[in-house]
Amino acid sequence: MKDKVLLSSFLAAVIVFVFSPAFSVTASIDESLPTVNPERITVGPQVYPAQLVNLKHRGFSVIINNRPEGEEETQPSTKDLKLEAESLGLDFYHIPVSPLGINKENIDALVNALASTSAPVFAFCRSGTRSNKLKNSLREL
Repeated sequence: MKDKVLLSSFLAAVIVFVFSPAFSVTASIDESLPTVNPERITVGPQVYPAQLVNLKHRGFSVIINNRPEGEEETQPSTKDLKLEAESLGLDFYHIPVSPLGINKENIDALVNALASTSAPVFAFCRSGTRSNKLKNSLREL
């Protein structure tokens, strides 16, 4: 009988431990970050200033440039993209993602950009791969 009581006490302690918010896996996530929906992000390759009007006509109101400045000679400058986006009434964010990978600052910047807007988003980099990886990192939050 004493063994059953000890086993019951042990199981109760394990259940409390596992389901306690203080020990939850989600407790390690920065809860100060707002919840965002990655599904409102469409990803694509490099965009040029003249293409922004087409993105606006397609319903995008937020443009996110994930390319580092000067990655290639032929890429448009972030300044030119931002000026054109703003002239069209689009929100523009520059969240450069290194070819070496995504970091916490990239994820935090994307979360904050999405939290400050509610409209459809078009994010791009050279080929779309880094933007897609950054988008998918939101699913892990």
